Amino acid sequence: MANNTPLAMSMALLVMVFMSVTADPIPCDQIKTMLKGCVGYAQTGGAVVPLQCCEGMEDLKDANKNADDRFSSCECIKLLVNKIKGAHEDLVEGIPTKCNVDIGFPLGLSASCSKQVLYHSD
Repeated sequence: MANNTPLAMSMALLVMVFMSVTADPIPCDQIKTMLKGCVGYAQTGGAVVPLQCCEGMEDLKDANKNADDRFSSCECIKLLVNKIKGAHEDLVEGIPTKCNVDIGFPLGLSASCSKQVLYHSD
């Protein structure tokens, strides 16, 4: 009987690659929870972005594994920002920079998610 170890390892690798490609994007409710610390800052600004907001940005960055994740997150955040009464787009756009976190796409209502997520390499 032939040794099937290389075949089994190849199949396991294919399954892992397929699963990483087809994984579901981050649910918008989860993104909302991650970024809830940013709401007050988006409305009123301040000298510094709250730590909870920056930690949420870091969590979002870590959760976005590929361009599809970033696209979905970008679209979700556009919807969420639109629902924040009194949100200032300039404040929202500046959050990643002020937190020193590259989330892979710009924030804000005017972000073109389908184009912007491409600048970040996977």
